[in-house]
Amino acid sequence: MTDDAITKLGPAFAGYLRGYRDCFLQDRTATHFDNYCRGLLSDLPRKSVEPIALACGTAVRTLQEFLTTADWDHDRACEKLQRRLIQTVEQMPADELGTIGVIDETSCLKKGDKTPGVQRQYLGCVGKVDNGLVTVHLGVARGSFQALLDAEVFVPEKWTRDRKRCRGAGIPDAVPAQVAHRPGPVGASGGPGPAVRLAGVRRGVRIEGPVPAGLGRSEPTFRGRSAGELRGPDRRAPEGAPGR
Repeated sequence: MTDDAITKLGPAFAGYLRGYRDCFLQDRTATHFDNYCRGLLSDLPRKSVEPIALACGTAVRTLQEFLTTADWDHDRACEKLQRRLIQTVEQMPADELGTIGVIDETSCLKKGDKTPGVQRQYLGCVGKVDNGLVTVHLGVARGSFQALLDAEVFVPEKWTRDRKRCRGAGIPDAVPAQVAHRPGPVGASGGPGPAVRLAGVRRGVRIEGPVPAGLGRSEPTFRGRSAGELRGPDRRAPEGAPGR
């Protein structure tokens, strides 16, 4: 979006962001959140911390600290987002497929070895093995409406075997090895979080779960729940709960 488009959207977007104010202990932290969100919507060629900070007149290190060390309730913010999206999904007109869960992964190049999950591995963004990160995303689609419910970093087994390295990157000891590139439990749980009824689950180009005739059928599970009811991750579940 251009600066002019964001300006026109300003009042409505500011009102939307105010819905997350109770996730922050300090107003200045909430301001950094607002600036970062506006930066993600902007037409900046790169949406990393430095260009966003410079565009909104914030010190680069300050915005970096917001993303890494600032004290705010990330769990609460995610739950608010998921509940809002699920309410929106329920109001959208459906096509013959109904409400479809979408599970997919993406990747990005990343230098170094300190960022959680970074290593030499296959990266779809470049079509080869290189140093980078893989993230797994949970989305929902209904008719022409599409949105992301959540995302998690893929933590390779090589990382989880090195507890010292994990602790240095802030990864809890209880996080298990996570296996990408195969069906399995993914970022959804049977906890008390928001839920959306699904007609099916789509992984890449393959549709799973109860779907219309002619498209094939199977019934995957997500942390013990069927594809018929997919919940956003229960971030308050005990550490070590199954995940991907």
